[in-house]
Amino acid sequence: MPDHRMLDDDTFREALNTAVDEIIEAFRMEFAQFEMNREYLAWYEREANTWVPFSPWRDESAFDGLPADDMAGLEEHYRNLFKQFRGYNITGGTASIASVLTDDVVERLRLQADEAFEGSRPYDLIKDKLAGWGGGPDSASDVFHHTYMPDLLIALVYQYDIAQALKTAIKTHEGVVLAAREGILRIADQTLSALGALRDRRATESREALQQFVQDVIGAWTGASGEAKAIVTEGLAEIGSAIAGATLEVPDGDVREVVTNMESAIGSLASAIRVEEDLITSTLTGINDLMHGADRMDLPPDVNPPAPVRSPSRGPI
Repeated sequence: MPDHRMLDDDTFREALNTAVDEIIEAFRMEFAQFEMNREYLAWYEREANTWVPFSPWRDESAFDGLPADDMAGLEEHYRNLFKQFRGYNITGGTASIASVLTDDVVERLRLQADEAFEGSRPYDLIKDKLAGWGGGPDSASDVFHHTYMPDLLIALVYQYDIAQALKTAIKTHEGVVLAAREGILRIADQTLSALGALRDRRATESREALQQFVQDVIGAWTGASGEAKAIVTEGLAEIGSAIAGATLEVPDGDVREVVTNMESAIGSLASAIRVEEDLITSTLTGINDLMHGADRMDLPPDVNPPAPVRSPSRGPI
């Protein structure tokens, strides 16, 4: 199951910084040991003019492609690989937006539009107060009762569904970011373990766990019209699949193999996150299309539209 402590930005970044510092130090020790053995072998060969059989450091191919004399450059490279996952904000990002949508938009619209509050909605109160307001066809009363009020409720329900859809997409993005955070920390833990550090490896963030997160978010939605909900449900159906298919393993091996596997795992996770975010983006695009489509309801109609301009001789024009 997800480690919800990682929903806090500062907690995650502290954990990631600590892990990366440990990885850098472990690589420093590997290179230092490599250099010490290489210098010793060079001295021994000069002095004894012989070869040391079966030396574990004899095969320098373990460091092929790794500039052991440029540890500062490698350190910056490794830090940048992990740093790309620091930019996702939950505490000061999606959580704040979702909170505003929930408290200031969704809840207020729900109280006005939800059928569960029938009889106590502002819509119902207005209707009851003006129940005795009469008038003939095309009068203000007639337009109000038969056109304005039904369209007002439709508009409120429509706006409620849109707001709920946005909230659902944003909360789902939190789940994706949480999975990304757990994924990069898992890669860091496995890298350290492969380099010989005593460290518990993180459990795999399963597809089922992230998809359950999405289902819980969508399942809590009791929207009335369902059009926006259908867009969200369909658009987010595959959330978690890319992360579940990403190769995040860093198996044991020599230092070159560990580095290669670490970089490959980070690249796989980064690619998976882009796929997941594309699903979020597509869903938001669908919501936007719904908001700006031909059937969009901006506002209820005027209660009593202005009378048509009349010509003295020809009547209405």
